[in-house]
Amino acid sequence: MIAAAELARLLGGEVVRVRGEEQVLAPGLGHSPGDRSLSIRFGPRGLQVHSFAADALGPERARLRKLCGKGTRTMKWTAPRVRPLATPKPDRAALWVWGESEDPRPASRVIRYLQDHRGVYLPDCAANAAIRSNIHCRFRSETVHCMVALVRHIATDRPQAIHRTALGWDDRNYSVGGDKRLCLGPVAGGAIMLTPREMVGEELGVAEGIENALSLLMLDHGPSAVWSLLNAGNLAALPVLPASGAW
Repeated sequence: MIAAAELARLLGGEVVRVRGEEQVLAPGLGHSPGDRSLSIRFGPRGLQVHSFAADALGPERARLRKLCGKGTRTMKWTAPRVRPLATPKPDRAALWVWGESEDPRPASRVIRYLQDHRGVYLPDCAANAAIRSNIHCRFRSETVHCMVALVRHIATDRPQAIHRTALGWDDRNYSVGGDKRLCLGPVAGGAIMLTPREMVGEELGVAEGIENALSLLMLDHGPSAVWSLLNAGNLAALPVLPASGAW
């Protein structure tokens, strides 16, 4: 089998190492020289080809055979491994806080924080279903007004945790012991579904933070469905989701 460094040279790409396995990142067919949308992994299970641009893989594999010669025809083509999301046990204390929280509409510190200080709006489908207001929320050593968000498991839709944003008297972020945002309960494999699962069709906008996710709704031709995934780990682990109506 051709070495990763030689394949990278032939494709005009580069070699990286991910979890101990060599991987070539290179321009996909028809892309610019600086593009890195084509991924070729050299693992114990064989050669794995993936296009981050969703290009057809048949032409890419034909190109690899032509570049690398006869030996490439016997390479083992495999599909990338998809690891199922863990299903953590819901946190009872977190869900109790959620149950004690209230609808942030029509006017609350939560609404003013989002609109006046972050420049985003809270859609009706998110108010109460995903985002609530709690004026007596425990946050570290203090009891403060919090924007409370429900974290649901991506695969099962089961509530498992909450995310709290502390708010001050001026409707801005409030810091307690250096923290302005805290989670309660397990968030691995979870998302704050700011738009319902049923709205996820051919596209879904995702971001780490709630405010960044909401800002996607304000883009021209932006996604109609958005979720906050809370951290980089959940972003990296987001699986391919079924089409709307197939949940």
